[in-house]
Amino acid sequence: HLIYMNSLWNIATNKLIESLAVAQRKCLRFVYNKYSYSPSRELFSEKTLPFHCLNDLNILVLVFKIKHKLIKVNVNLPLVQDAHQYPTRQANNFRLQKQETNFGRKNFFHRGLLQYNNLPAEYKIIRNLDLFKRKIRQYLLNAYLREHC
Repeated sequence: HLIYMNSLWNIATNKLIESLAVAQRKCLRFVYNKYSYSPSRELFSEKTLPFHCLNDLNILVLVFKIKHKLIKVNVNLPLVQDAHQYPTRQANNFRLQKQETNFGRKNFFHRGLLQYNNLPAEYKIIRNLDLFKRKIRQYLLNAYLREHC
């Protein structure tokens, strides 16, 4: 149930999101029969992502689907190349509007497009959805483990 509509949880407070992450770790320790002080690193794998990564994965997959027209939406997502008549290094990134408030910065589309823009180029050139999901799962898990464990 942690993944139900989790893409929209961006606007939740950090305290609430962290409490959900703690609940996930407690549940995984119970399921895997681990001690309550066992490290989180042992709980997560490509099949069981940390709560923060689940949110990021769903957002990035949705942006991928929108970019490659795998789903129909009534949202125009302009690229940087649409603003310039000359090539730039950021040409294939999405053009973001400046957000003045925290609510705007946590906005689903703003956060998703920003995360997609920040992906290494090797992930942005992938055209197959299943391959993208596999690679992004591993990328997010590795990033989480580097940062938190």
